[in-house]
Amino acid sequence: MKKRCLLIYGAVLLFVLSGCQPNKPQPITEDTTDLLYKEDRYDEVLPVFVYNGNPYTLSDADVVTLPAGNELEEGHFYRLVADVTILNGGVAGYVNYPEIHELKECTEISPFDLDLPSVMEQKYGLCLIGDYADGDLILNDYYHMAVWKDGAWIYHYDRSMKLEDGTLVCCGNDVTEAEVMEGIQKGINSCERYFAYPGN
Repeated sequence: MKKRCLLIYGAVLLFVLSGCQPNKPQPITEDTTDLLYKEDRYDEVLPVFVYNGNPYTLSDADVVTLPAGNELEEGHFYRLVADVTILNGGVAGYVNYPEIHELKECTEISPFDLDLPSVMEQKYGLCLIGDYADGDLILNDYYHMAVWKDGAWIYHYDRSMKLEDGTLVCCGNDVTEAEVMEGIQKGINSCERYFAYPGN
């Protein structure tokens, strides 16, 4: 009996020391890619605005590629009706990106007829400035930062920053916090050098 116990003990010890663990999970080495989801839509309505020569969707500020021969005017807003494929996911990380197959209508519209938020409510995307500062609209979306007035983008900015009090500012690369603070104290919230959003 003792001999049998010693043999069993020795076998278990040898098994453990050899590193053989029967239920050890194996690493997955198979390469995988993100799935790209596509949805065809017909007569899809796409409000767009033109910035730096490119049309962008109003909802996500995605650049839209139009069929050849369709030129849109800088600083203007349009209502497109098109047959599209909506892309989501994929390696590029699409989020409701419209790939246009056939452009059926293109009508110029006024941004004031759109349901845009105010800068008093929101600090990103395309917002109405109203009586708050110089300009009609402010665009703040990743690398697109500009003030729009009377059909044109009048001020362009390079970056955004937050002041010590939490105020969000779009400005040029060489603009300092001291310059912005001095301007705000003088009542200047929008100019060629910067745009200061309302405080929190």
